[in-house]
Amino acid sequence: DTGLTIFGIGINSVRGSHVEIGNVDSSATVLTVENKDENTARLQGIYAQDSSKVSITSDEIGLNILETIKRKDFLNYENYGIYATNNSIVDFNAKTGIGIYVENDYGIRADYSSTVSFDSDKIALTVVDTTNSSKKNYGIYAYANGVIDLNADSDINIYTENGLGVSSLFGATVSLNANNNYIETTLGKALNVQNYWQNMSAVLSLNALDSNYITAKAETLNGKLFGKDFAAYASNSGSISINAKNDNQLLGAVYSNSGTDTHGTSVSIKGNRNIVASNTVISNAGALQSDPNFSKNRVISALYAQGEDSSITLSANENYLSTFADSSVHTDLERVVWAYDGADINIDGFTSITTDSYEK
Repeated sequence: DTGLTIFGIGINSVRGSHVEIGNVDSSATVLTVENKDENTARLQGIYAQDSSKVSITSDEIGLNILETIKRKDFLNYENYGIYATNNSIVDFNAKTGIGIYVENDYGIRADYSSTVSFDSDKIALTVVDTTNSSKKNYGIYAYANGVIDLNADSDINIYTENGLGVSSLFGATVSLNANNNYIETTLGKALNVQNYWQNMSAVLSLNALDSNYITAKAETLNGKLFGKDFAAYASNSGSISINAKNDNQLLGAVYSNSGTDTHGTSVSIKGNRNIVASNTVISNAGALQSDPNFSKNRVISALYAQGEDSSITLSANENYLSTFADSSVHTDLERVVWAYDGADINIDGFTSITTDSYEK
């Protein structure tokens, strides 16, 4: 067994160096990083930069980032569970499980052609907020051709408080492959993909042998669960692919907007049964806010696509699409499925579309 408690930075691999810990016979490798006092700028579990590599092999791997004392300058510095940058690699291989717990900021980040890859039976990533501030947290964050690839024989579970679940930005690629994928945010987009960069679109894929469960700020309304934020958000040549043998359950809106980009923006959801339940407000949907007759209205949608190069595709034996708007708020409009300004929405299979208030 390997168990370490460190202050500040756990493992720092720089300038082409290679750090290797454990082997297939190691039963557990656990790294905990804490801060001594409020003057600690940031906490980092694993930091690989400038063509470096960190490899950990063990039966079980644990990484904990604990902000035991609130940092005085937390608004200007970020904590990281794992951060790979500038052509670096972080590789975890664990037979039983990988568990990462981070207090504030980033769970896993890869940018500038760096790669983070996990292989295990189960993977759990938790990012919690202890600052009570407006600063956002990020579960998984891939940027500028970064690659994050997680593979689990059973489940992948990603939970983010006060922020975004999984982000792939500026030509980055994120892939989650498991029996079941669970993505949940308490406030913020669950899946977020944006921006074409260096001849590459940002890509995010979820592949489940069983089911995908994606939740963005869930709330029970009239006895049913709805998401109040975006379950899947793609813009400016971002691409999201969600595939399952059984269910795809999305609590929150599915959104595709090509903006000014022409390389194609898309969300594709395929399974035996697709469920989208939304209480999400689409800002300036259909440019209504520019119309004096509708400037005070808000639009709530389950599927919303905008722009000639944007699309949403649902394919399943059964598709269930629903929205909720408080019937006492007369300015809220429900548009369960809305394709605007040349966008395409294609739904294949039996489809049920329901609203809370048919009169508006």
